Amino acid sequence: MYLLVSLIIVSFLSLVFEKQIKLKKNLLFFISAIISLLVSIYEIIKISTGFKLSGFPFVIERSFMKGFISLSFFILVMFAGALNKRFEITKRLLRIRAELAIIASILLLPHGIIYLYKFLIAFINKPNLSLSYISLIVIGLIAFIIMIPLFITSFDKYRKSLGYKKWKSIQRFSYLFFFLTYVHIMVILLFSEKIDIFSLALYNLIFLSYTFLRLRLKQN
Repeated sequence: MYLLVSLIIVSFLSLVFEKQIKLKKNLLFFISAIISLLVSIYEIIKISTGFKLSGFPFVIERSFMKGFISLSFFILVMFAGALNKRFEITKRLLRIRAELAIIASILLLPHGIIYLYKFLIAFINKPNLSLSYISLIVIGLIAFIIMIPLFITSFDKYRKSLGYKKWKSIQRFSYLFFFLTYVHIMVILLFSEKIDIFSLALYNLIFLSYTFLRLRLKQN
């Protein structure tokens, strides 16, 4: 449910404020960085003191920390490259695809860093962690590492300095990043104490639809 609501809000804002996103991209990158910093600081305080937010602030923080907001931006980036370029919605998404990818990457930083920290603490205190937990961390970490060069080369400055061919060869790793993200999520959902059928169906619908559209577009 968190992802669905986040995706609806992010999609609406991205399409309605497409021109503003392009014009005010540096401001949006800065705001995204501040949000990531605040989320990270809160998570550190929570780990150190046990302090927890409640109510609406908890929902907002959870949406950022769990990666729902970031993933929503990435989904738009994914489908921008999979939908038919003749569609108006595709044209609008393609115009801000790089900006959305950068925002998504910045917002994902707390998720990657904090969960890696939690894993290291858990491993030190309890070395015999479950295989599923280790798997989701390792898969998530690999995806996070792959994201870094994709994130950096999404900036105009680095994209131009690399040249189109080299930039394109780096950006092809985005497919591996999306695939590992899907596997990471599936491990979380399938090894939960109680399987969330709605979330399982939603994630599969999104990623399998993207795969189908992408393969179809490539054939055409």
